[in-house]
Amino acid sequence: MSSEPDDPGAPAGDLPRLRAGVGQVERSDVVILGASFAGVEVLLQLQRRVSRPLKITVVDRQRSHGYIPLVHERLCGRLPPEDSELPTARFVDSLPGARFVHDEVVTLDPDGRVVQLASGRRLKARFLVVALGSALAPPAAVTGGEHLLAHKEGAQLDEAAQRLATLLSSEQGEPRVVVAGGGISGVELAGELVHLRRERPTG
Repeated sequence: MSSEPDDPGAPAGDLPRLRAGVGQVERSDVVILGASFAGVEVLLQLQRRVSRPLKITVVDRQRSHGYIPLVHERLCGRLPPEDSELPTARFVDSLPGARFVHDEVVTLDPDGRVVQLASGRRLKARFLVVALGSALAPPAAVTGGEHLLAHKEGAQLDEAAQRLATLLSSEQGEPRVVVAGGGISGVELAGELVHLRRERPTG
């Protein structure tokens, strides 16, 4: 989170749209970049704990998000994607003082607290929260990295599901899958794979 005193001379609570360079800057008390678990939790905590109303803008390139704790079930075909999809944009817009912006971050100025979006819009905040999540990718130096598949969401999940389906449909002996990571997600995925060995989903 980044914050600084606002522009000198600006009245407290005054949030006009100010001209800056080639266009206008849309101003908020708080801009949250990312609308998955962390971003939405920050939004909810601000609304619960801050006594005065805040103008909060939430930015994400996705209008909905898959429920990450159930990603192993989506990967293995036990749960249709639409059954674990969270309508993030609709939820944010339903909260008082909050708005959802469907866009992608291009540049970020943490000192000036200004965000440039792909659409050309510029956002400025008194407080800036970065909650963009993580991207999973195998280290380039790892031998055989092309066989390591992330499956968090989006295209990664689609590719991993397709590769798994191809492997399971192969007639070249018993399929072999290695789960890298023995935390909660890894153990749950291993359990789903064992279940697949006994019972394949229909369709």
